[in-house]
Amino acid sequence: MIFTTHPLTPTTDTPTHPLTHTPSNPHNRPTHPPTQSVVDPNTNQVGFNVEVGGYFSIKRNVTSIPLDVHISPEQVVPFCKAVLEVFRDNGAREDRQKARLMWLVEAATVEGFRDMVAKQMGLPGGEALQRQVKVAYDDAWPRRDVLGVHPQKQEGYSWVGACIPVGRFFAEDFYEFARVAETYGGGCVWVQLRLQYMCVI
Repeated sequence: MIFTTHPLTPTTDTPTHPLTHTPSNPHNRPTHPPTQSVVDPNTNQVGFNVEVGGYFSIKRNVTSIPLDVHISPEQVVPFCKAVLEVFRDNGAREDRQKARLMWLVEAATVEGFRDMVAKQMGLPGGEALQRQVKVAYDDAWPRRDVLGVHPQKQEGYSWVGACIPVGRFFAEDFYEFARVAETYGGGCVWVQLRLQYMCVI
């Protein structure tokens, strides 16, 4: 979602901002580049590794890919603004199926797109942007299966995981999940990142 404090025009109720000339469908514009917050060991400051692209459509499904860029909190706004402007000016606007950031990244290559964004930020080129910070973990964290009933550390308590097929969640589902949580648990429900439903009983 793009937010702007610029006033609305009295005739069209469209924000008078140059970035509003990006395609209107949220699937056709980069709305929030995925980021991974990490601590830069050189500065001991939190920053963000950036990924770009990725979309879901009937013709093609693509995951986002690393841009090999690490930005500071102060660079977040100018970086995102530059990504939007580069996509606005160079995206395949004439073809709705290709009016997605991933097509532009593939056409320009990762290095070329990084260079375009950096220059839009007023930097000499992509080499002026810090490369992503490598993330290393002390121990492996395998992906867990959340489906079913699982015991908690607290004796006598369990948590339940249920699948939400393709993320589709209807009003009657909300009511039923609420009923189960209130009847058998403490009335709390969580929806995790991968849209799996969990509650404590």
